[in-house]
Amino acid sequence: MNYYHHGATIAACARTSKWIEATQLLTVMAQNEFESNRIAFNASMSAWEKVGEWEQSLQLYAAGVQRMVESNAVTFNAAISACQKAKKWEKALQFFSMVSQKGLESDRISFSISITAWEKAVEWERELMIFREIAQTHQAPEA
Repeated sequence: MNYYHHGATIAACARTSKWIEATQLLTVMAQNEFESNRIAFNASMSAWEKVGEWEQSLQLYAAGVQRMVESNAVTFNAAISACQKAKKWEKALQFFSMVSQKGLESDRISFSISITAWEKAVEWERELMIFREIAQTHQAPEA
């Protein structure tokens, strides 16, 4: 079994809300010195985010950074969503800002999650800022 198999298994665990198993597999990968890949980290982050364990999700993000796993829009979307669900609006904004700082493009999911986060926080100024960024990139938010 290689890291692609582990990554696929972790993704399957995430889709079925088996967040503990996903994290355990990620740990096994590290213990067996398999290269931890972005798919495995993203799937694990998403699994924890989906069950409202935002701190676990962000800890995985930090572990990925430490292991130099390259982040992408999916990574940041999981982090933004975890923060949004935990009502951590400031952290959500930090992760949203990191997307462009890392030279990545925000996608429709990034915009939608961010708008929802600030809307719930009654942060209309930030919501307006996101809409302006959407207009500049010509992307429409998903309904």
